[in-house]
Amino acid sequence: MPRNDKSQISIREKLRRDMPQRWPGPIYWVILITSLVLMVALTISLFVALALEDNNTLGGYVGGGNGGGGASANGGNGGVSGGNNGGNATSGGKTKTGIMLPSATANGTFISSAGGDTVQIEGISSECAVLVNVGNNLSVAERNADTVIYPASMTKVMTLLVACENAKAPTAKLTVTQEMVDYQQKMGGSGNLGFKAGESVTVEDALYLINYRSDTIACLLVAEYIAQSEEGFVSLMNQKARQIGLTKTNFTNCTGLHNTNHYTTCREMAAIMKCTMNNNVAKKIITSFSGYTVDIYADGQKTRSPMIYSGWYSERMGDNPWVGGGADVKVLGGKTGYEDIPTSCFVTYAQNTETNAYYVCVTVGRITEEGAKINNSQSTTDTKTIYKNYAK
Repeated sequence: MPRNDKSQISIREKLRRDMPQRWPGPIYWVILITSLVLMVALTISLFVALALEDNNTLGGYVGGGNGGGGASANGGNGGVSGGNNGGNATSGGKTKTGIMLPSATANGTFISSAGGDTVQIEGISSECAVLVNVGNNLSVAERNADTVIYPASMTKVMTLLVACENAKAPTAKLTVTQEMVDYQQKMGGSGNLGFKAGESVTVEDALYLINYRSDTIACLLVAEYIAQSEEGFVSLMNQKARQIGLTKTNFTNCTGLHNTNHYTTCREMAAIMKCTMNNNVAKKIITSFSGYTVDIYADGQKTRSPMIYSGWYSERMGDNPWVGGGADVKVLGGKTGYEDIPTSCFVTYAQNTETNAYYVCVTVGRITEEGAKINNSQSTTDTKTIYKNYAK
């Protein structure tokens, strides 16, 4: 039978016309491309929103103070307020700082000396005080700077420094013992997280608790972790004091609880603070003030995560690091202290933002029981007065 080419062509054209097209048409591609663009835009918006949330968390959660004043807790409980005011601590409990341990301390000269321009501090209630220019290591102003004083919880600056130099694993869990709980209760130690025997926290969280809440149990945890006992850890503290040239300082405990053989001077306390600012991890903790979440574990499970606040910032500075009175001085970090002697005391690290000079200031309420008691408000006012009048 002869082949009908026209018939075959017509059949093929009909089949091609009636069958679905193998490649989508223009409308399909418009819809697809538009959908992809929208998905990309949505993804970018999501990442931006998360970044902004983390940034706000880093700077926020700062409110009323929850940090203990010193070896005996004197801090108030406060609220939480948002904000974008910085801080170095954490991202509000979502992630930790990722500190690296152990942390070496940079070398330097730490003991200050009085220069020809050093003046006597006037107009304060504290019996002893010193203001040291960190740059030239000269005392700008002082009052009984070399008189032996009891440092109360300013002690914990040295506790933190020695811990940062010797602790090896920031994520290691440290377990609270009944002896630690009894120690805190019987000795009047500070910290109100209500630790129970068997609970545990990480090394990193314990380090923040030392400065944020002046927590007695946190001090004991790191002491036993590093030196197997508080006594062994205190030996490291005194060894460090000798290494940086302190001659009028002696520690008998790592918490700052009163002991007549536990002493220093304002000048040597300033040297301890200056040395600590040469340790990256210790400085990070002492200059932090954002809300920090402590994770507490029991039987291997996280049981609670209280938010804590920095005592030097929230309680003493009222969430405002500027000393006020027209001065350009900003307090960058500090450690509070309170015991019957010296009553309230305060060691701080600050910057004159106009001259870019850095300072350490120490104020100590009284030397003996005969002196007038100084409360937290007076101590803070004294610190601000010294910065305003002398940190030029």
